[in-house]
Amino acid sequence: VAIFGSDDDRAAFREAVDGVHRHVKSAPSSPVRYNAFDRDLQMWVAACLFVGLEDTYQLLRGEMTPEQSEQFYLSAATLGTTLQV
Repeated sequence: VAIFGSDDDRAAFREAVDGVHRHVKSAPSSPVRYNAFDRDLQMWVAACLFVGLEDTYQLLRGEMTPEQSEQFYLSAATLGTTLQV
């Protein structure tokens, strides 16, 4: 959805993710502070999704040229923006 979906698809997905993320946070007594809306954590998730897609593509299709790599990177921007990064 984040890459191939329409703007409406991504908006619906973003809303669903937000609904789940509202409940994902540490309690006051938790030894580690966590909030699913943390921008740095969302960036990390988006980066992991990107690297996973990149690795899979290259495993199946071979190493990308620099031009392909740049286009692949640009096309994956919606991974982050769908997560509000």
